Amino acid sequence: MQVSNDDSHHSDFVNNSEIQMKQDHWIYRGAMIVFGVQALVLIGLSIWQFLHFGLTIDYGIFTQAWWFIAHGHLNPQLTVVGTPFWKVHLELLMWPLALLYWLWPNGPTLLIVQDLASVGAEWFGFLILWHAFHRQNFVLGKRERVLSIVTIGLMVMNPWVFWANSFDFHFHAIEACLVMATLWAFYTNRRFTGYIVAGLTLLASQVSTTYLVPMGVLIFFMNRKRRMDGVIVVVLGLGWFFLTEHLGVNGLGFVAGTGAPQTSATQSSAFVRPTSGLLGLISHPGHILASIWGVRGNLLANFGPTGYLGVLSLWGLLVPGLIVVETALAGGPLFTEPGENTIAIWAIATVGTVMMLYWLSRKNRWLAGVVTGLVSLSAVGWAVMGYTALPLKYTMVSNQGARVLTKTLHAVPQNSEVIASQSVIGRFANRSHAYIWGFSSTPVVTRPVYFVISPYQGINPMPQQAIFSRMAYLVDTLHVSVLTHTNNVWVYKWVAPLSVHRVIWPGMLNHIPAWTLKSSVGHHILTGPVARWHLSADNTVAGYVMDGDYWRLGMGSYQASVKLQATGSVNVEVWNDTGNLLLARRTIPATHGIETLNIPFVIAHQFPRNIYSGIGPFRYQPVVPTLDNNVEVRVWTPGHEKVSVYTVGITGE
Repeated sequence: MQVSNDDSHHSDFVNNSEIQMKQDHWIYRGAMIVFGVQALVLIGLSIWQFLHFGLTIDYGIFTQAWWFIAHGHLNPQLTVVGTPFWKVHLELLMWPLALLYWLWPNGPTLLIVQDLASVGAEWFGFLILWHAFHRQNFVLGKRERVLSIVTIGLMVMNPWVFWANSFDFHFHAIEACLVMATLWAFYTNRRFTGYIVAGLTLLASQVSTTYLVPMGVLIFFMNRKRRMDGVIVVVLGLGWFFLTEHLGVNGLGFVAGTGAPQTSATQSSAFVRPTSGLLGLISHPGHILASIWGVRGNLLANFGPTGYLGVLSLWGLLVPGLIVVETALAGGPLFTEPGENTIAIWAIATVGTVMMLYWLSRKNRWLAGVVTGLVSLSAVGWAVMGYTALPLKYTMVSNQGARVLTKTLHAVPQNSEVIASQSVIGRFANRSHAYIWGFSSTPVVTRPVYFVISPYQGINPMPQQAIFSRMAYLVDTLHVSVLTHTNNVWVYKWVAPLSVHRVIWPGMLNHIPAWTLKSSVGHHILTGPVARWHLSADNTVAGYVMDGDYWRLGMGSYQASVKLQATGSVNVEVWNDTGNLLLARRTIPATHGIETLNIPFVIAHQFPRNIYSGIGPFRYQPVVPTLDNNVEVRVWTPGHEKVSVYTVGITGE
């Protein structure tokens, strides 16, 4: 039977449609595979970070709450920061998350949840665009398929996702995932699901209110049938904000924006403060513009991997724009650096960029191609910048130090109190009594008490001069026992007298015992009276007998002093480590017993901190921790002589 021309055309149309649908299917599957691989890489890095103790106080806060709730303490009082957990940011989702604790007790489950949520935000962004493309054409055309691939590329190449997940655990990734799921639900007319997920977003934390209000505005404008839904979401966000503020949820017990501890008077006026703050924004719009201008570098950096174009769209302007304004007013560049605080921006801005490209492609195909190329170029440039610096973001303890900390973690009884450096407190916080060194005093609850100190590993905001001073205080005054001091990790055990209920930490010493420091060619002598403990080198290797004594100093005149004993000549040097500049050097011959050498020096120039901020036009505004320079006193030996160093100090002239 001969087929008519009409039948032939219909058959060709059906066949072409089937081919295109198969291509669409493979794009969808490809997206699942790519995002799945990204999730696996993030999880692998998180497990590596977990095993290397690269987890600080933020992780300690959440893991202690997680541990408490999983063990039946439903109103956990956090010893890590000294406040009830619900007052931190009212992260109510931690209670159901605690059920996951038993899947991997004391494991990196929270980090894995964070990784999956980060990728989940990207996935829902992809689904929004996938639905938008199919709403225009049941079968995707070439334009839609290309833009789908561009979407996947923009999402996965964004290095900030890895930056955000490299620093401890936070609820921001979960919030971002819930925000994108809410937008997807309302965009695809799943109203019931939208309200459920919006409610979960509020339960993620008090900070979620800054997402819900602009998100409601976006819902209002993106679909005429959803305008009432947008109004309801805005009201929910504002209502939750005022309610939580009235309940006293306000960070770690500090008045927002002042840094002053709360008093009964400020707590009673908690309902008034947010109202006056909102009125202040309305009456002084210049403050918003000034805040945005002050962090313009970070804003450009955050939107850079998304191609910038999304800022001009409804999706990219309303939600991330208002979030950035809020965080800028709250804390300046600290909260606008690419990282965990801005994670909700990226997926939404990417959706906005692709929406703009889609609109442009329907107006002018060639112009859309050029703009798509520029967007891709921006994404590649920021990816190169961000992934190059990724090893610097995953702050980890050395392999050797991690082994010492792992043995210590397993050796310390679960019911014992631990006081640890902020750089490694994370995994030690899964207990009832875990404290950081940052407090001016620390309660003594159990006997014994364990001290875990890592002066040179990870992020230690406390000046190392203060760390070494406290190490000396532990031995000199409290008479603790040194359990280990290998690979720059110190572990002490203290059986406190029953009459002692609190350790009052002393101020920083001007002269530090040398045994608290590190040595490149020597070793620690910790026998006999504490006053005789020292660093010693008596081998044939040349190098520094003592280094690592970092002092944060400004410009001015100073005097370094070193108490030492040497059977041959040695060099005593003063270095400005920040600028890698030798400030003073004195060569001394063999000493007659223990002698004290004084060396005057001058800091005439303050060197800027060498903090990675990007390359070429791909830069952001890092927060500089301090303007003071790190100064170090070193003792160098040519070898073949015995050198002992007892104390080192720096005083101003």
